Amino acid sequence: MKRFRFNILFLSLLVIASCGDNLGKNERKALEMSEVKCIEQGSNHLVFAWEAVKAASHYEITIDGGKTVSSYDTEYRLNGLAPESEHSLAVRAISSSIEWYDSEERGCTARTLPYTGGGEGGEGGEGGEGGDGGDSGSTSPSTWFELPKIEDSDKNGIWDSDNSLHLAFHYCAGGEKGPDGKTARNYSVCYSGEHHCPVWVAAPRHSMYVGKADRSNYGLDPDIASEIQYNSKATGGGCNKGHMLGSAERTSSPETNRQVFYYTNIAPQLSTGFNTGGGGWNLLEDYIDTQVVKDTLYEVVGCYFKTFTDGYGNTVNPKTISFGGRNDVSMPTMFYYAVLRTKKGNSGKSVKDCKADELQCVAFVRAHTNSLKGQEPSSKEMMSIADLEKLTGFSYFAGVPNAPKNSFKASDWGL
Repeated sequence: MKRFRFNILFLSLLVIASCGDNLGKNERKALEMSEVKCIEQGSNHLVFAWEAVKAASHYEITIDGGKTVSSYDTEYRLNGLAPESEHSLAVRAISSSIEWYDSEERGCTARTLPYTGGGEGGEGGEGGEGGDGGDSGSTSPSTWFELPKIEDSDKNGIWDSDNSLHLAFHYCAGGEKGPDGKTARNYSVCYSGEHHCPVWVAAPRHSMYVGKADRSNYGLDPDIASEIQYNSKATGGGCNKGHMLGSAERTSSPETNRQVFYYTNIAPQLSTGFNTGGGGWNLLEDYIDTQVVKDTLYEVVGCYFKTFTDGYGNTVNPKTISFGGRNDVSMPTMFYYAVLRTKKGNSGKSVKDCKADELQCVAFVRAHTNSLKGQEPSSKEMMSIADLEKLTGFSYFAGVPNAPKNSFKASDWGL
């Protein structure tokens, strides 16, 4: 009996070996690895992606020709990179099936963007090009008209006089081009490690950023320390997740839309009467949408954290809440828009080249309260940019020397 069982086992092994040999010679096929592309570039990170390979069990990834890791995803992010440094990613599709060979390696090399956020605001962009995207060309952050004056002389992404403030400058991850033919900018953010909330987000607004991309998923900003950000999409304190730069304002590509879902672009906003249909903030957002012009609208969307009383008599005091998986988040007492545009809206001129009487700028401030539900924007919540600067301590539109920051006319804004 034992010899019979042994013979059966031996014959079975012969059959399996024979099948394996036949597959190896006649039926096994190599997996086809798709092209690897860099889909997102920052000053200290790169994101590579590839299409899913049918029959692959996982992927073998080689970083800069050295370290090798395994992944089940079709996307891989390199963080903590030096600005303007070159990095490569090589990927092989791996199969655990006897019917397939592993794929050949496919690779991609990409370079991180420069970090040039320091300086006085620069001399401006590439000139107004109207329907070509206004002044949205990349050049460098120090030339972006929407930016407040940046204090980061050593260009380490941290505010010189306040190390709780962290900076990031995001270029469009979808490859959108500005009038200079370079990658267009998306937005810049100053994020507070003390309040765990954005202090301000600065961005150009133009029709070139509007397309058909759907809303994305929330996630960490790769260019700012993760330990000071929210660590989940959880809400709390009667608030929901309020975008500073709105999702609808960046629908030109899925990759660019994904950037506005970084936690650094999200602030806690009251969900009953502020960040909801007919809420105070939503009505102000709708109004700002009407100010987007062919020449480009430049905006800074900000939070304020001290006691604030608005033009309607609403007073809001500071408060700490649980939000985004943290229990130490400051709920803003006020939100504001600082906006700049040409008066004509279709002059075709760079705001840098405009005289003061060709420009208009103003701030709209709204107390963070549910009582503003249904309240359309009015002159009661307008203030000069100079007065906003006194309130917040930031210097706005630093690269536009003729911006009329000391005065405004409500009638210029239809109010």
